[in-house]
Parts: sequence; C-alpha cells; structure tokens
Amino acid sequence: MSEPLKAAKTGSGLSVTYLGHASALINLDGRYVLTDPNLNPRLGLARRRNHPGPAWESLSAIDLVIISHAHLDHLDKFTLRKLARTTLFLVPPGVGITIKRLGFENVTELELWQTISAGGLQVTAVPAKHWGARFILDIWRGCCGFVLKADAGQVYFAGDTDYFPGFKEIGKRFNLDIALLPIGTYSPRLLLDRYHLNPEEAIQAFADLNARYMVPIHWGTFRLSAEPLDEPLAWLKSLARSNGLQERILILEPGQTSDRASACYK
Repeated sequence: MSEPLKAAKTGSGLSVTYLGHASALINLDGRYVLTDPNLNPRLGLARRRNHPGPAWESLSAIDLVIISHAHLDHLDKFTLRKLARTTLFLVPPGVGITIKRLGFENVTELELWQTISAGGLQVTAVPAKHWGARFILDIWRGCCGFVLKADAGQVYFAGDTDYFPGFKEIGKRFNLDIALLPIGTYSPRLLLDRYHLNPEEAIQAFADLNARYMVPIHWGTFRLSAEPLDEPLAWLKSLARSNGLQERILILEPGQTSDRASACYK
C-alpha cells in the first residue's frame, strides 16, 4: 500500500496526495508537507471508512508537518507517534505544548499572517473561522490555515473553517495554485453552521480564493455529523457540473496523487 506515497515523493514540481479526512501529503519542489495527520483506524466511536493508502513507515521522510488546530480529529496522537522525533512542526498558538509533550522539540507556533521559512518553503499562517480548544476549558488555543509557497507554486490548506470574508483576503494576498478545502461535517446546520463548510460554501470559498484548482478534503473518512457519509462528495460533484468546474476540482481518493495539470474529477 506504499506505492501512492512513493509516487508522490518522486521528483520536484507540485502535487497532492490525499490520505483521508484532513490529511494530505503536499509536494512542493521536492519538499514534503503533511497536513493534520490522522491515519488512525478509529476516532472515538467512529470507525475509519477508508484506507489512507501509504504505509506508515514511509512517513519518516516528511520535511514539515502543519497542524491547523488541536481538535482530536486533526491532532491525532496515535498518528504523530509514528513520525520521527526530529520532524518539524508549524502550529497555531497554544498547540505547541501538546506536540512537545509527545517528544517533539522542533515546534514553532505562528501568529496569524506570520510568514517564516521552514523545511525549504515559505509558510504563512492565515485566518480560519473555527475554534481551537482540544477540550472544553482550553479555549486559549488558536486555529488557522496555511499557505505554502515555493518556486513550483502556492498551496492553501484550510484545515477546518466555516465560510467567512477571510477567503477573499487570502485570495488577494496570494496567487494560489491549489486550495485544499473541507466539504463535510456540516449537518445539522443549527449546530455546525458556524464551524464547517458545506459543499456549496466550499465552492464559494474556492471562487473567493481565486485558486486554479480545488482539492476537497474532510469527507468520507469518519462519520462525525448527521449527513450521510457519501453526501458531501455527491453534492460537490453536482455543483461542479452545474458551475462548469469539472476540470478544476481534483477529487482524489485516499492514496491517490494528482498534479496541478491533471484533474481527477469523476
């Protein structure tokens, strides 16, 4: 099962390998970034519904890990323990302490709009409309998205977010090639409307960002909300057809890799 990761890690350029939920492997000029790693077969009572594809032992070559916030489904200790202790992490304020307690020392917390060079890339923390507490009382933790920049292009990783005006600001500040946007965990809207995008809102966010391609994430892996597990992707495909976006939305199955020139719309 390690072939998809090996394919993603050959050569330079720009590619994305989707691993399920909000986890993806991004290749920018031969630098490899892992997003919100969660390869756990379970999340509490929720059973994983797809296989992440790559073998865990292949994850030791990661150059950088970015974590958008400390929620259990985005900061998974089971998965992080599979990584080398020398791994470089970029996280929002208040999240670093949890990573360091697992034995990682190379951890940097970024304020919103802060840009640093890390792992051979330029990385900027950007706003998200979500919240960062891991448990009920630790409301001091932050949350964010990230923009990764290299000669090969620019990639936006949203993490978790609801729709908000910040997408337009991000689109103005960057020339995005690929936007990784969440499309699931949106029902019931009465409870989740302020925290998660639904597919229609993701399409609007994609337009605001003015990115060339969109890779949908946060779908089909864990059932964490009331909508059927297959509904977000079916809804997104319908919207893509009606808006003429079939060639710009890259739908990747877990373990599948796409570069920015090849649409995997089905």
